[in-house]
Amino acid sequence: MRVLALIGFVAGLSSVAGLAVADPAAGFYQNAKGTVLHLTAASGAAFDFTLTAGAPDGAATCPDGASDCLQIDGHALAAGKGFTFTDPGDDRSRVFFAEDGTGMRVLSTTGDFGTGSANRGQMLALTGAYLPVDARSDAVQTDGAMQAGNPPDAAADVLHFFRSPTGNISCLFDVGPSVNVRCDMLKLNRSFTTPPKDCDLEWGDSFGVAADDRRGGLVCHGDTIADPSAEVLDYGSTLTFGGIACVSAKSGMTCQTDKGHGFALSRKVQTVF
Repeated sequence: MRVLALIGFVAGLSSVAGLAVADPAAGFYQNAKGTVLHLTAASGAAFDFTLTAGAPDGAATCPDGASDCLQIDGHALAAGKGFTFTDPGDDRSRVFFAEDGTGMRVLSTTGDFGTGSANRGQMLALTGAYLPVDARSDAVQTDGAMQAGNPPDAAADVLHFFRSPTGNISCLFDVGPSVNVRCDMLKLNRSFTTPPKDCDLEWGDSFGVAADDRRGGLVCHGDTIADPSAEVLDYGSTLTFGGIACVSAKSGMTCQTDKGHGFALSRKVQTVF
């Protein structure tokens, strides 16, 4: 596992780049995972959209009767420094957008827009940078600059804090040139008790994984990411950023990459895989 360079990062939160709310252009966009975003009726305050993952040949809508294709239709409103869509049938299910130059970003999703493993897999394909369809192929070929799930500005990390409903597990998504997630635990029966020789700080209560890691791991740290004001990830909800999904349940928090690597945390036991 790649070491997560998070020690002392709390003091540097002021360096997080802002995301401007602009007037997104109506039309078709696509990310590096093949997910299609169709914007219509766009204005500076809102836009209507269809977001489609898993359709054959990058189609803009799911075929009738398809069970392995995820389609979200909605109306996104300007909120803070981006746009937010809230599912009218489930206010815990949301999609967060930001405009970025000629393209768009799906920053994250939270909630459950369907059921089944195929649906969860398609949710992982929603996040990332979107470019107009006629420009996407050239951008992807530019020396790997547009990797799946990465923001186009490699210098601007976006930090997203969240926590379990009890507050016992606090987590942070760090979204930049790469994507990683870290979760700290307040109370636990430690499953890992022997720190590595090169760690002389805290160890055994903090876990992390990056999108391209082959295994989750533990974080040697001298800080905390606990934030009482962080977003609460309700039980049964999923939060995804660029190839990593975290699922909150009464039994604990599980974060894993789209390749199946990560960690599962509960007060009684913690595992990495």
